[in-house]
Amino acid sequence: MSKSKHNGLDPQEVVQQYGVDTIRLYILYAAPPEQDILWNVKTDALPGVLRWQSRLWQLVTKLRGARQLGDVPDPSLLKKKELAEAKKIWDNKNYAIQEVTAHFTEDFLFNAALSRLMGLTNTLSSATVRVLQHSVEFEEALAALVIMSAPMAPHLASELWAGLCSVKKPLSPLLLRGGDVLQQPWPIVDPEYLEAPDFVELSVLINNKPCGMVTIPLQVSKDSSQVQQLVLESPIGQKLLSERSIKRAILSPRTALINFLVDE
Repeated sequence: MSKSKHNGLDPQEVVQQYGVDTIRLYILYAAPPEQDILWNVKTDALPGVLRWQSRLWQLVTKLRGARQLGDVPDPSLLKKKELAEAKKIWDNKNYAIQEVTAHFTEDFLFNAALSRLMGLTNTLSSATVRVLQHSVEFEEALAALVIMSAPMAPHLASELWAGLCSVKKPLSPLLLRGGDVLQQPWPIVDPEYLEAPDFVELSVLINNKPCGMVTIPLQVSKDSSQVQQLVLESPIGQKLLSERSIKRAILSPRTALINFLVDE
């Protein structure tokens, strides 16, 4: 586009239709800063941004509604399956904080930061009502999501934060701080999340078909021969591999997975 050729586009019309937060998110989400974008608000990027903003609003509304059901929030009421769901939310929150912080401060990939925030939104959107009612993990993940959205969508985030701070009977002190969202400290990763586990759960595949999990020490998890031996000595290995001819065992360098190729 060029002023001399009079082919520029006035963003004011789009701002009036969708709002400045939406347009800012659209620009940041459409491409990394160093790349040009084709200015076309009918592309998938803008509808995707609009849907995401709507889902953020729905999450705050959903939490407020769950806390109005009458039950006093009590994490001890969560059953095993619900505790696992809360743990997944906690893991996703910490992963999102880690990734988004790096994108904001190191590589400046704001489109990747938005994608990670959308991923955390997906996790929270699938939460059950009881987890909303009795889980501090949901509260803190949603609070972190709103705070991390604020630099890119300050007007929307400010409204969402005000809604969060009016949730009845909050479990997290984050929602009792008061003030605007832009006055809140940036979320940090929980120290426990950074602690390396002593053991890892290894997925076992046979001819590319998942067969189960085996727990192995973290310190040997990258040693192919030791991992293979531990799997063969495990109940899964004894049952499925002891009488089969193993042609090759492939240990993934990126994920906790080993694939045994055997003769059928």
